[in-house]
Order: sequence, then C-alpha cells, then structure tokens
Amino acid sequence: MEIDPTTRFITQRDGLRLRIVEWSRPEDSPGSPLLLVHGLASNARLWDGPARYLAHMGHAVTAIDLRGHGLSDKPDDG
Repeated sequence: MEIDPTTRFITQRDGLRLRIVEWSRPEDSPGSPLLLVHGLASNARLWDGPARYLAHMGHAVTAIDLRGHGLSDKPDDG
C-alpha cells in the first residue's frame, strides 16, 4: 500500500507560514513519531523516500520546510 504525504501549513506568531508534510502510519502500528528536518538549501520533500519507508514500518513521520525554504514563507529581513 502506497503512503501518500499530506501537506498543511502552520502560521507562526509573526504571521509567516511553515509547510508541514506528513506521512501517516496505519492506526494499529506501534512506531514512534519522527520529525525530519532538512539542511541548508533543501526542503521537506527531500525525505520522501525515507519517510515512506519509515511510515510503512509503522512510524508517524513529519517533515518541515524551514523558514525561507521550500513552500514556507521567507521573512522580509532574510
């Protein structure tokens, strides 16, 4: 079974939006939740392959686009 990611945005106190990508795990799986964070000049979709694998192993996987990366907002001051 293919696990497709879902995307949502959260708004920070300063009004900037961050993109969150989540790969859901089957409800009866005991795996720990995992947060994946990309490095400089990348984005959350870097983790597509590993995240799908980890979700199939029973983990709830979340990745984030850091400020100014991917589909997250970039602050005016850099």
